[in-house]
Amino acid sequence: MKELINRIDDFRIEPQERLEAAAKIAKNYKPDLSAVCEIDLHCHSFYSDGYLSPSAKIFEAYRRNMKAIAIADHDVFDGQIEAIEAGKIFGIDVIPAAEFYTNRPGIEIIAHFPDKEDFINKIKYGIFDKVVETIRLAKKKQLEA
Repeated sequence: MKELINRIDDFRIEPQERLEAAAKIAKNYKPDLSAVCEIDLHCHSFYSDGYLSPSAKIFEAYRRNMKAIAIADHDVFDGQIEAIEAGKIFGIDVIPAAEFYTNRPGIEIIAHFPDKEDFINKIKYGIFDKVVETIRLAKKKQLEA
């Protein structure tokens, strides 16, 4: 079991491999921790400034018997599909989200996308690409100033 738990957090492997490990864990693992809340609408994965993979974040929510989670990584949607799929495996409602920097230092916007099907289609067809790239360039400019 320990090897599988390590595997769902391995950044060197593809998301699909982490999800396969998650499916094996879900068959035999029961929640064993408590949580201060049932829903977390603002956390991060290793795609921005978090420490865990999207699958591992969802597994952590499962271990804590949480109901829902939104991984709001900074300026990226990279782990959202993995998180949604891990949510299906562990029975956790995953709300796609992102935390966007603005052109005002210290001001950020957290966007939640509760319609998962619509969100997945926007990712699939590259609808967010132009917006995210604009935000990344603005942040780079801000950091260089």
